[in-house]
Amino acid sequence: MPRQQLSPLEALADSTDPTAQTFAELGLPLPGGYCSTVPTCADDTDCGPGGTCFFPLEMVSEETLEMGVAVLGLANQADRDIFMSFLTYGQCLQACDAPEDCTRSGYRCVAPLSEFVGIIGGDIETFCVGTPEAICEDSCVNGTCNSEHDDAPPWTCECEEGYTGVNCDEQIPGLCPFFDVTAPLQVSATGYDQGEIATFSCAQGFGLVGDMTRTCQADGTWTGALPSCAADPCAGSPCMNGGTCDGTTGSAVCTGCDAGWSGTLCDVPVDCGALSATAPADGHDHHHHPEQRRDLQLHGELRPHGVERPAPARAAATGVVPLPPVRRRP
Repeated sequence: MPRQQLSPLEALADSTDPTAQTFAELGLPLPGGYCSTVPTCADDTDCGPGGTCFFPLEMVSEETLEMGVAVLGLANQADRDIFMSFLTYGQCLQACDAPEDCTRSGYRCVAPLSEFVGIIGGDIETFCVGTPEAICEDSCVNGTCNSEHDDAPPWTCECEEGYTGVNCDEQIPGLCPFFDVTAPLQVSATGYDQGEIATFSCAQGFGLVGDMTRTCQADGTWTGALPSCAADPCAGSPCMNGGTCDGTTGSAVCTGCDAGWSGTLCDVPVDCGALSATAPADGHDHHHHPEQRRDLQLHGELRPHGVERPAPARAAATGVVPLPPVRRRP
């Protein structure tokens, strides 16, 4: 049977001395149990792969420990002998340097028994051990850990609405049944009685297919049907150049591209085609040479470039100014 806690001085629980009895609970919590082929270890070879033999009092001399036991004022020699046996106590643990080294639920990278062994100069090394706070955090399935209560137990789980139990893993019966959903589908309900609403969503990268909300009815059933999650084609914002993604068709379709862009993802430049000129119907080239265009006057007279325009004739008595003749091209 896996041991739930390492208690090197647990034999003091049978002592008649109340002072000695208080040290019986000194130990390391082991959530999930601890299996070892030997009750204690003498060196690392007694431990399995990845195990290290931890000696809490490895740095403490026998004289120092005897002085500490004397300060406690233990009356029974048997109790003093149990304390002295702690000097050679070794236990296989997993050594660690960082939190990520400890992967078991409820385990953290800490210095075991540091509050006790630190006083008498014991070995302060870090190992993966269970801590009350970590056990609480990892055990509260549908709630948050609260370790601020002074009255026992040392920690409690404050459950989310609809759950109860020490670990908040028991559902409270309601009018409508609880939803049994699996990732990536997520659900949050205001309650499970008539009129309460359940809202569904999907993890990032997925889109909801079906009803977003369902309402608890008087007959104990929910409106609508359980939705599902599908890979969201618009995840990652595939649209370029100002486009807006629409994934309702099952694939990303971008609309509203910036001017000059087209394509499913607004990533294709608009092709206006090559500019071309159409020849006149009469076959003549009606374009003028730059020198010719400078010779063409507003009234249709064509003069060589650089020739000044003749002065207009003086006005007759009638006040009418005659116009020069218009020369037409053959």
